[in-house]
Amino acid sequence: GTHTHTTQPTLGFFQHPNTPNTHTYTTTNTPSATRTGTSVLLTGVCKATVFRDGGDMGGVEHMHVVNCSEACIYVTATVPYVQITGCHDCTIVVCGVTGCMSVHNSDKLKIHAVTRALKLENTVDTTAHVYTLTRPILSGDTRGIMLAPFNAVHPDLPALLANTDLACALDPKRTLAHASEWCTPVCCTIMGQFSSTMREGQTLTHTHTQR
Repeated sequence: GTHTHTTQPTLGFFQHPNTPNTHTYTTTNTPSATRTGTSVLLTGVCKATVFRDGGDMGGVEHMHVVNCSEACIYVTATVPYVQITGCHDCTIVVCGVTGCMSVHNSDKLKIHAVTRALKLENTVDTTAHVYTLTRPILSGDTRGIMLAPFNAVHPDLPALLANTDLACALDPKRTLAHASEWCTPVCCTIMGQFSSTMREGQTLTHTHTQR
């Protein structure tokens, strides 16, 4: 069955002080993930909220999120690779991606992640709040993208990242080395060239280049 409840989440976001810190979640009792070996496939989640923590993700190397719509997906664990394909109007939070997070053929997403690398391909009208060790890559028909710093908080985040290369995200002495990677994307889009410099919250707009 499906039910709705309001809760005070342990995973939250930096937000305006006048915004209430409560969220309404729709949860489902129907299993939505299939695990095969070291891969997890999360598919067809619609108008639902899914939580996955270290207990669910232990030993997982690849997580695939496919054909989800109007869903909230929270992964409070580290995973080497996350691939998001064919998703619409979803919020996706991953505390740590030690390899690459890639997004394909999706639109209207809100992504929050600490990741080594981020790639957006054929992705439209999407916001990505990220701390990344490398410059984001935008390719294909990718437009209407807003990039911003990682803004999620979770009490276990330091412990989750402690034994990974991503630990620098929480180390004041090392975090500045990658603090501006999110705002200098590498753009290989079909529409032309994007500006290589960004301000927080600025939407990428393309300038058509004649060839």
